[in-house]
Amino acid sequence: MDKWKTHVIDAYEPLENVEGWLKCPRCGEHPRVWSFDNGRHAKCCCSKLYDPAPVRAESIMSVYKRCDGDTYWYDDDELRKAWNEYIRSGQKQNVLPEGRW
Repeated sequence: MDKWKTHVIDAYEPLENVEGWLKCPRCGEHPRVWSFDNGRHAKCCCSKLYDPAPVRAESIMSVYKRCDGDTYWYDDDELRKAWNEYIRSGQKQNVLPEGRW
């Protein structure tokens, strides 16, 4: 049985490129990510299946709405940065500033 089945829902996918992503020191895995219009999340095998992701980043639709249709400020690398900060600090990175989702 795939060990990921008990940690993430099927929407989470392996990274296309692990370069620049830190492995979790507890489970030894790179995260799996779930990106969709309204969110971006990352989890590893330390999470339980339906636990909230310990890491999230602002979605492209959030930037679009917040910036009146402009996505210039969208950081497509924000999820990786948040994941790496979580690994370094141990502090969950799943709360976004007011008005961002």
